[in-house]
Amino acid sequence: MKDRKALVMGGLFMMIIVGLVYSDGARDFIESGDRKAKLYDYEKALLDYKEAVKLDPQNAEANWKVGWAHNRLALNSTGETRNYHFGEASNALSRAINIDKSIAYAHVELARSLVYSGLLKDNWDSYTLAKRVKEELDYALKLDPKLADAYFLLGLWHRQVSRRPYLWRRPLGLGEANKDDELKNLKRAVELEPNRIEFLLELGKSYIDRNDNSNARVVLKNIETIQPRDPYERILRDEGLKLLSRISQ
Repeated sequence: MKDRKALVMGGLFMMIIVGLVYSDGARDFIESGDRKAKLYDYEKALLDYKEAVKLDPQNAEANWKVGWAHNRLALNSTGETRNYHFGEASNALSRAINIDKSIAYAHVELARSLVYSGLLKDNWDSYTLAKRVKEELDYALKLDPKLADAYFLLGLWHRQVSRRPYLWRRPLGLGEANKDDELKNLKRAVELEPNRIEFLLELGKSYIDRNDNSNARVVLKNIETIQPRDPYERILRDEGLKLLSRISQ
């Protein structure tokens, strides 16, 4: 009996040791991925985050960072490659949220993948998609009310949803979308992170849409001094400077 108990205890001890080894290994890969992400090497960062998930599938941080990296690769891609990365991002971020709902960034990144893969399309018609995006962003801001990306995406949400006829969206629970909140949320994003090209570009567009070219020029002029971090931001910077040139004539 004593031998059996000792055997069971020894087995439990070994399981704990193996679990700690895998956990430490996952942490090493996460930290390695973070270093590569800071250098905007999204492909190599993704490989490290995936290795972390292999070692520790229930690691919420590793899973949401897999989604983050897929989102960045999607934004820097086109066509089917872009769709693939957004799909993989949604899967990884949903897993992360199922493991731990308290990670605000996971909710923001899931909203990002849904916004860019569906809501920003001119012909979007899925009210369930729109509601899911809003739910994720509202939850993220409850967890962290200073998340600039959440305000930015919420601004885009108000822009896109408010373009649909009110009589179509009100019965579906989307009647709150409006242009004023579009502007307010984009302004808040810029206040929190004033050197983000995408924030400045979309805020500039909102001012132009309101025929307020004076404020649009002030906002877009800030883009001139910001160095893009990746090809996607270079495209956004070029778009912003073209808009600035157009409304300055």
